[in-house]
Parts: sequence; C-alpha cells; structure tokens
Amino acid sequence: GAVLHVLPRLSLFYNESRNSGTPRLDRTVLPTGKTPPPTEGLGQDVGVMIDVLGDDRLFFRFGAYETRQTKDAVIIPDGLSVNTSTSLGGTAMVNIYNALLAAGRITQAQFDSELKFFNAATIDPVTKGWEAEFIANPTKTLTLRLGVSFSKRQRENFFSEVYGYFAEWEPKWRAAAAGDATLLASVNQQLAIAHENLDDMAALQNSAFGTRPYKANVTARYRIAEGRLKGVFVGGASRFQSRNLTRISQIDGREIWGTPTLFVDSFAGYRFVLP
Repeated sequence: GAVLHVLPRLSLFYNESRNSGTPRLDRTVLPTGKTPPPTEGLGQDVGVMIDVLGDDRLFFRFGAYETRQTKDAVIIPDGLSVNTSTSLGGTAMVNIYNALLAAGRITQAQFDSELKFFNAATIDPVTKGWEAEFIANPTKTLTLRLGVSFSKRQRENFFSEVYGYFAEWEPKWRAAAAGDATLLASVNQQLAIAHENLDDMAALQNSAFGTRPYKANVTARYRIAEGRLKGVFVGGASRFQSRNLTRISQIDGREIWGTPTLFVDSFAGYRFVLP
C-alpha cells in the first residue's frame, strides 16, 4: 500500500493484497482428480482523502475497490459422496472411456491412468464497488459521520478447469474412435450430454446472491465536556440498505427483488477514570 500527499489537504492512496487459503480437502477436481489447490484472494483499492477545511473538522474519503477469490472448489452439484459428478460431465467421461475400452481402442493401462474422477469444480466470486465517507467535527464535543457505499457481486470463470480439460481431451477421444461410425457417434453423444450439463450448471451459478447493492449509515455523537455530567455522551445512528436481488427467474429471466431495510439506533454512555 502507498499514500501520496499531493497537497497539504489532499492525499491519494492505493492498496493491493494477495493471500492464500486452505483448499477444500473433502473434494476432488480436474485435471488431476485429486484435492484442489489452495484458494487465492486478490484485492485492490484506490481512492482520495481530503481534509476539506485544513483543520480536521471536515474530512472526506472516497475509494473504489475490487476483491476476488480464485481456485475455490465450491461447486459440488451432486454432493461429496459421489465418485464423479454427473452434472459436471464426469459420468459422460466415464461412459466414453468404457466405450473406448470395450471397443479395444485403448488399453486397460490407458483407462486406469487417463480416466479422472472428480466431484467438484472451481468458480471465482468477484465483488466490485465504491465507498464514500464524510466525518465532521463542528465542535470539540460533536462528531458526525456519514458513510455511503455501492457493491456488485458476481461470479466469473465458471468451471474453467473442467471446460479446459474437455477442450484438451475431446480431440483425443474422437481420434481414438475414428473409423468406427457407431463408436464415434457414441462419443459425440456423451460429449453433447456433458456440455449440456455443464452449461446448465453455469447458468444456475449466474444468479442473484441476495446482496444489497446500496448501503448508507449516519451517526451522531455528542459528549458533555464540563460540569457534573462531564464524561457523559449520547448519540444515534441510522442504517439503510437497498432492496436485495433475491433470484432471477429461470422461466422468463425476470428479476425478483426483496424490500429495503432501515434501522435506527440510539446509545448513551459515561466515560470515567478508575481509581
């Protein structure tokens, strides 16, 4: 991260982060048919900070950000107990190898070494948005804070390792079945089923997350600085969240939205020094 003080009251900032997480050890993925690799998180944010009056009484901060989680084998459409996933094309691949083996187009050694069993696939959740914050201290005893944000969450790179695996091996399977029209037709039929299942699963993943894009909160806090009540503070806050996209109709593509929320809170306290 870095902060550049362009002017005494104007600063620019930029942050970039990367982290690795524990993989999901209870599932298997292509191309190895073994435990998936560690997940990876990527983050970036850039923005501006302004001391509007130059005396810390009015401060403004604006930032835009993007966060991304990659290599997370979160998709398990047929559960963890299956040997291989039908919904992700695994059963179609088993059928292709059984057909090639039965026709004598591959050896048992090839069958054992090439056929991969997997029950999960990876996908990349991505969140993009911006945040703005105003902090005002009109007096030494009064603090006002306003925050506004927008975020959009979506998924990308649906099952990239599965699609990539099929793209690499489909020509090899068709080549192994070449010269036998019936066998080649069977291989092509299984590939068509695999791609139909994969595309259907990708369409399901491209749905609403139920998140609320717009959010805002305002807080006011007043403290008593003199007299018998010195140390007492009171305040209130209000939190707004826009309506949430609950789902997208698989029939006509219509977006179905929930309702917005608004909460109002109050608080009070007393600050003192223990003997």
